[in-house]
Amino acid sequence: MLSILADYFFRRRSRKLNAMSLPPANSATAVPRLSDSVYELHKPGVESLLDVVLFHGLQSSHTSVAHLSTWRSRGWQKEVWPMTWLPEEFPGARIRSVTYDACTTTSAERGRLDLYCTAESLIQDLIFAKLGQDPWRPVILVGHGYGGLVIKQMCLRARFRESLHLSNEEQMAGFLNCVKGIFFYGTPHHGMSNFLSPNGTHLKDASPLVDYVKLLCAESARLHQDFDVLRRSYKWSIAGVGESKPTITEAGSQNAVAVSSKMIVVEASARYGDFTVVEREDHVSLCQPESRTSMTYIRLTAFIQSIDLQVKRKRLLDNFLRVPKMAMSIHSHLFVEVQNILLTSPIVGLCGMGGIGKTTLAKLLFNELCAGFEYTCFVSGCKLKGDDKEVERVVYSFMHHNGKQVAESGENKEWKRTALNRKTLLLVLDDIDNDSHVELLKDISWINN
Repeated sequence: MLSILADYFFRRRSRKLNAMSLPPANSATAVPRLSDSVYELHKPGVESLLDVVLFHGLQSSHTSVAHLSTWRSRGWQKEVWPMTWLPEEFPGARIRSVTYDACTTTSAERGRLDLYCTAESLIQDLIFAKLGQDPWRPVILVGHGYGGLVIKQMCLRARFRESLHLSNEEQMAGFLNCVKGIFFYGTPHHGMSNFLSPNGTHLKDASPLVDYVKLLCAESARLHQDFDVLRRSYKWSIAGVGESKPTITEAGSQNAVAVSSKMIVVEASARYGDFTVVEREDHVSLCQPESRTSMTYIRLTAFIQSIDLQVKRKRLLDNFLRVPKMAMSIHSHLFVEVQNILLTSPIVGLCGMGGIGKTTLAKLLFNELCAGFEYTCFVSGCKLKGDDKEVERVVYSFMHHNGKQVAESGENKEWKRTALNRKTLLLVLDDIDNDSHVELLKDISWINN
């Protein structure tokens, strides 16, 4: 009886994204449009493991590129940072940005804000763009100001449509289950009333800034309580940042220009979940970081990273192998010894008479090491029957990629050993008794060496 634990480490080539290969930051036409409202800012070259969707805030005048201009950095390059910075941090993420009528000035076509209709339209567009349909691909929603209110209303509409058992109820349920976290930039969760003058009277010169605040206030108070109930039921993570200084705007006519300075969303209204007030940032600059070291950007990337790790950990927990509770205490010395051997040797064989705990030790090692590998596979000997092709088919059927079963995902249906070229693989063949199984390990090692 022989149990072999194979551990293959192969150095990956450094994955540096060339910013020049991404769509130009100042070009709206270069960004693929997936549906009426959804634009694709980045699509990974490999299987996507994460979805990030951005929702812009109110606009003082109509613009067709709010889904880009809202997220432009303040550095000298003026990059749309979700198109250039985020893909370098999260190369496996699909990054989308949505657009909708958010104009504070009224015209025949624009400025007739309706949060309900906006949310209803967006949820349909996101479903059409295949968002939230893979249970192992978490969705993170990011909203600035009014965009945060849009996110809340959209989630409530999805839940309502699911409860009515409409034709697309499964898609709505899938979307809500895939949402794992929401990050808010200066969203007024609790309403506001600070658009009054210092003496308590309404300002006579209703600037666009005042209208901006009024609109935010009118939509926020009625939403928060219902949304928080929904958030608790789905256990969504919540984080955000808020402004610390007034926002300066200009308004006027040909003869005069009035400059006003006000806090758009005060801390008491913006505070929700894991919240931080960021120094030296106003409402607009919150989502326009100066560099990658800006606190507003660091807070978002840390939040995305935490969600990503939570999902990966859950995948691994779902694939952990059951072992007796006392196994670790019994095999602790062998466990450490084999781990040390694996640091220098790609293959370790465990052999001995039946019943001494070889399989248990292999399972303990698999559970401990699987988080560090892109591909993992544990196959018991009783399933390794037949010729070489049959053995390969069985190994493929048990293969997991980042905790997700490859065969179920449809990835590499015509799987070959060369598919593992330059990949990290943890492969355990347990209770084997055939030389061809050993040859399989040698072949994989040779292909990847």
